[in-house]
Amino acid sequence: MDVVWHFKMKKTTYILLIVMTSLFSCKNENQGEKLTDRLIGVRWENSDLDFVGFDSTLIYVPIKDMYPTTCAFKYSVKSDTLIIINKTVNAYNLVDFQDTISYLKIKAEKGSVKLELLNNGAKELFNGFENFTFYNSNTIDRYSYYKEKDTACLEQINKAKEEIQNGIFVLCIHPRWPFRQEKEFVELLEKYGIKYKDLGPPPDVLPIERNCYRETMDYYIQKRFGKAFIDSLIKEADMLMVYNNRSEYIDYYACDERPHLPNSRPSYNDNMSAEVDLPIKKFRKEWKSSDGEDMFAVYRPFMDIGFHIDTTGEISNFHLNFFNPELDWNEKYKDQLFKLGVKRIKEDSIWIPGKILGIKVRTNNNVRIHFERKDK
Repeated sequence: MDVVWHFKMKKTTYILLIVMTSLFSCKNENQGEKLTDRLIGVRWENSDLDFVGFDSTLIYVPIKDMYPTTCAFKYSVKSDTLIIINKTVNAYNLVDFQDTISYLKIKAEKGSVKLELLNNGAKELFNGFENFTFYNSNTIDRYSYYKEKDTACLEQINKAKEEIQNGIFVLCIHPRWPFRQEKEFVELLEKYGIKYKDLGPPPDVLPIERNCYRETMDYYIQKRFGKAFIDSLIKEADMLMVYNNRSEYIDYYACDERPHLPNSRPSYNDNMSAEVDLPIKKFRKEWKSSDGEDMFAVYRPFMDIGFHIDTTGEISNFHLNFFNPELDWNEKYKDQLFKLGVKRIKEDSIWIPGKILGIKVRTNNNVRIHFERKDK
């Protein structure tokens, strides 16, 4: 009897040990899940404005020596340990790491998280980072933890903050081309007391020079009006533009869907050819490529012909936008070629007009006609 009881005691102790271990494991898992919930959807910034971001499975980290590249990595949280797989899930594996995994200790406090690099993989991943306390930029004013070291940038920041304190907000953007809804967009901004500054075409040289005034203004506009505010205004301006210009003809290149012929694709009918019974001339240019191969090109006269397409698809108001005779000889046939070009376009009397936001709009279209002499 004593032997049986001893066995039962050992068995019970064993079961209790398993249960306690399972509970402890579940507790750690739950702690990790709870921490993950706190990390997601926040732009975590440090005092240098370095940042990290999280979604449910990926962490986003800027790679400093590849500015302005941000790479995504798979991660998990176990208790207080952040585990990152050092292989990007970007289209290309942009970075090679010696260690396959980064281990970091992560400590969450109110409005901030602290990272401690535990292995060489983590040090390699966060190479160039100097500060590892990151703040919740959604809830904490960036300029309470951001310490700018560049004096010129700091002057721009202080200028923007002073204007904001006086109730002046300025949206500075490099507008996309074509900025078809610019007039309506500026009017909507004015209703909210926001001024507009056009910075010109987007820079095409990297790294892009910082505009600290713009960064500060953008941050406080977003804090006051919300993250989706500017995008929502652009969409509203688009609708207003379509409504306000319903009696006007909108350039084809400003349409979401360009005009085209039935049973064809947008942009497919931008170029056409026409055989003409006129003594026009072409010329052939020959040259050798860098590897010695014989190359040639044939140049023929062409012209850009504009015309209107109404919302029913009818075409009208043909006009010459551009003529390239290629040779002086062809210049005298300009008027005749224009008439023949119009005739070529009119072979299809009904077109599909351009669309904006899925709505058909009156369209000012353009087609390039390339002319070829018959039987030549």
